[in-house]
Amino acid sequence: MLPTIAEYVMGKQIRAGMSSSATALGAGPAAAVEVLDERLGRTLQVIEALWTLLKEAGYTDEQLSARLAELDEAEGMVDGRHVPHPATCPNCQSKVAEGLPRCQFCGAEIG
Repeated sequence: MLPTIAEYVMGKQIRAGMSSSATALGAGPAAAVEVLDERLGRTLQVIEALWTLLKEAGYTDEQLSARLAELDEAEGMVDGRHVPHPATCPNCQSKVAEGLPRCQFCGAEIG
């Protein structure tokens, strides 16, 4: 399900293996902002669709607020935003971006 959501948010370019951000950056900052604005709009639409489905299944706004607070607190700093937690490569000890299966520096597999 998550890859489907990512494809929708990123647009058709992801399915074609192209990065619209890289293309936009080559066209200048205004184009990059336009692409990010488009992605944000799609992301908000996906979130709204998911939340309406959950509400139809009986979840409440209060439950959503409580879960957001739990997740925020679990990160160690209550600040209302997601903070990435990079892994440490077991081979070269470099910080590895969250979600990557291999180290971007030496290629070692991450746990």
